[in-house]
Amino acid sequence: MRLYNIADGVFTWGSWMLDSNKPPKAAFESAYLVYVIAFEQLGIGGARFDVRKENRNTLAFHRRFGATQTHADDQDVFFVYTAEKFAADRPLHSAVLAGL
Repeated sequence: MRLYNIADGVFTWGSWMLDSNKPPKAAFESAYLVYVIAFEQLGIGGARFDVRKENRNTLAFHRRFGATQTHADDQDVFFVYTAEKFAADRPLHSAVLAGL
């Protein structure tokens, strides 16, 4: 995974590469860690990213994680997720990780 397009208090993340040998909740834990690093260590205020419409599993993942859909076009769905939302969601996310 990587963080990129860091500017004006927001970032994008992607290049999410997990193979079939990944442990349970690897996707969840990796997203959680991206947000901890970006929001808490780097002090960035928000994430902005897009997901292809046909990638239904990833769309569902981001919605469950707490990202807010802002709009869509013919190809992509666009999301934001803020540091404030992550702080509010963090107890729930931590509980999910504790159940691993």
